Amino acid sequence: MGEQARDWPLDRTNDHTARYAHTAVAVAADLGLPCLDLYALLQQEERWGDRLFVDGLHFTPAGQERVWQLLQELLAASWPEARPEALASHFPPWEAIDVDNMTATFPIQ
Repeated sequence: MGEQARDWPLDRTNDHTARYAHTAVAVAADLGLPCLDLYALLQQEERWGDRLFVDGLHFTPAGQERVWQLLQELLAASWPEARPEALASHFPPWEAIDVDNMTATFPIQ
């Protein structure tokens, strides 16, 4: 039988994660790509360990919400033209759709 994970050296330490995150950020910078450095950003949060993570790896609902907020900020800063508010709407809002007269809502062009 092959090696079991329990036989491997413990590498899931904060120091190991910091080195991994630093390398990922450096690679993104070398490639000229935006990067969301969750390692650095989340640790700036008060009580980040128990408030944002269930077990040190998986996010709590508050952690998921914070990642979503940070991701939205990064996307808006990196590609402002792709913000939802900046995109053209090709269809009417759902409440403007007349289900009894679809051709009035979606005229054939």
